[in-house]
Amino acid sequence: MLELDFSVLFSTVVEAIIFFMLFEAFLIRQNSLKIWKPILGIILLTILIVISNIFFLYRLMNLVGLAFSALLVSALWYQGPLSKKIMVAVSGTLLISLCEVVVLVLMAGNLGITATEIVNNPDYQFLGTVISKIFGLMISNILRLKCSSQQFESGRAYWILFVVLFSGSIVASFCIFRMSY
Repeated sequence: MLELDFSVLFSTVVEAIIFFMLFEAFLIRQNSLKIWKPILGIILLTILIVISNIFFLYRLMNLVGLAFSALLVSALWYQGPLSKKIMVAVSGTLLISLCEVVVLVLMAGNLGITATEIVNNPDYQFLGTVISKIFGLMISNILRLKCSSQQFESGRAYWILFVVLFSGSIVASFCIFRMSY
């Protein structure tokens, strides 16, 4: 049960980071934003995602809640036309959903079990969550680096991202090893 709690927390924090990477790629940060304000934005978006998950219970309406939460936070932290903010919020939601579905299908195909078995088994569910969030972070970071309207700066945030990606890989490897024996 502790694995699932960690998985849910990990998932929501990484989803918020994915959205902020997409915001950085396609929107312009407000001038008054200092370095700690995006961290507050990630915390706020994480809380909104958790509320959406609890309220909509991981159903289709949860995707609307996820996109609306991202739209709300982008309106507070970034400049740009509303249509562009909607596009980024919807694209982020689709990216997160697509990564989860692709990982689910690949796991089902490679492990020779059904998607229902993966969803109902906490070990497989945890592994799928970690792998899908790593893919989401990779894709959003590539988009941010390729499409960013701001100057590329290397700093603490990139080291934190590296640690998250690296630790996610270690956790995924551990889960695969544990499920093998």
